[in-house]
Amino acid sequence: NKVLPSPPTTTTLLKAATSLVWLTGHEDLRLQNHGGFQNALSEEENDDDKNPTTTIQPIFVLDPQIHLRCKSKATLTRLHQCLCSLEQDILASITTGAEEESSSTKKRMAPLIVKTGCASDILPKLA
Repeated sequence: NKVLPSPPTTTTLLKAATSLVWLTGHEDLRLQNHGGFQNALSEEENDDDKNPTTTIQPIFVLDPQIHLRCKSKATLTRLHQCLCSLEQDILASITTGAEEESSSTKKRMAPLIVKTGCASDILPKLA
């Protein structure tokens, strides 16, 4: 006799929200002083009672028409280094956030997602 789990309630569904932060180029590949991350964090703080488990999902879409077309090796190397640095910063914030997490507020930063293709095709699929 298997006991099936009960279906998710509206409350459970509300607690599974995600805020996407779309990163567009090496100039905005940072956590500090980034409007998208600041907005996602402030929304999360303001909605703690309604949605305490919002996940902040950073995403970078490598669009060959934008990021690879006529770019020098130095520019591509810089982009790669910026992505690696951001990934390290995000992983550090995840670790720090887990240590500082209170029982009432769960702040979650998801690992960086990097996709290749046209952002107008990829982003709606993740939203």
